[in-house]
Amino acid sequence: MIFLFFKRKKQSGFTLVEILVVIAVIGILASMALVNTGKNLDRDLRQEAERLTTFLRDVQNRALAVENVSGATGKICGFGVHKNSDNELWVYYIKTDLDNNCSSVLKNYPGGAGDPYKIDTFIFKNGVMVDDFSDLFFLSPYGEVYYGNSPVSASNLAKITLKKESLTVDVNIRESGDISY
Repeated sequence: MIFLFFKRKKQSGFTLVEILVVIAVIGILASMALVNTGKNLDRDLRQEAERLTTFLRDVQNRALAVENVSGATGKICGFGVHKNSDNELWVYYIKTDLDNNCSSVLKNYPGGAGDPYKIDTFIFKNGVMVDDFSDLFFLSPYGEVYYGNSPVSASNLAKITLKKESLTVDVNIRESGDISY
């Protein structure tokens, strides 16, 4: 009966099983985080294709809206995209001093000292590069699409090939002006 007077102290803490379960859950979460932040070529290509698609739509909208360019004199005939390097594209405009003769202007990058026609730059990220590309041009005011100085048609589809290591993805511009990848 002496033992009845001694109260057992309640012990606090975690059991070994509880600690092992917590360690296992942390391990699973850490491995998932490591997989998601690792090298993912396909994800990088898709993200850059999405960015490029948005960028091209912006250039196309400039042509459709016949946007004015500050400092440009004459009539703006349209806006184009030029490959400056494997990881950089330039937006340029073409103008004419003639009233209604935009159909006869060359649709490729005019260049020149100090690049007076360049108005914007698109730089690829995450090691993605542009592989196959000719100048792309949207003629104002209807947004007719030219690729390599030829009109885009069902047989002459405009295509920009992006690559990262061994993978590629194509961004296509159709005659209707639809841009997709």
